[in-house]
Amino acid sequence: MTTLRERLPGEYQTHIDALVASVGTRDVETNLRAFITAIVPIFGIVSPALGMLAADPALAARNAEAMRADGVGPSHLIDQVAAYFLQEQARGRICPSVAPRTAASMLVALCFYRSLMRHVFGEDPTRLTDAGLSRELALILGRGVAPTHGPQETLASVS
Repeated sequence: MTTLRERLPGEYQTHIDALVASVGTRDVETNLRAFITAIVPIFGIVSPALGMLAADPALAARNAEAMRADGVGPSHLIDQVAAYFLQEQARGRICPSVAPRTAASMLVALCFYRSLMRHVFGEDPTRLTDAGLSRELALILGRGVAPTHGPQETLASVS
């Protein structure tokens, strides 16, 4: 077993699968909010293990190789979230100019960064509760990836 994999709760993949299964249901913002709400606590569980890996490059390399071999890890998570964005994009619910992998990376990166900073420094750089982070990140991503409905509509004009 890998260091990070040992710390992942069993429902980790369930939450990812639920996001992908939500394609075309509710609205993108609501789907993202549900996913972020579910996944943020898991990042909090995993972040202490990241410190162990950062302190031991050989352990980190073995862990990374094992996770790749198992088809899990950050790239796998981003691939699956990007698949959600891509499928929503195919339905016209996400702007065609949005890069799904970039949007997925932004979501995952902020959640991991926040969890890591809370663990390492004991402070949350976002200054948001878990519910607040889910709400705000889903709002920014949901509206930021939405197709525009007129030439003057921008993120600032829909807030």
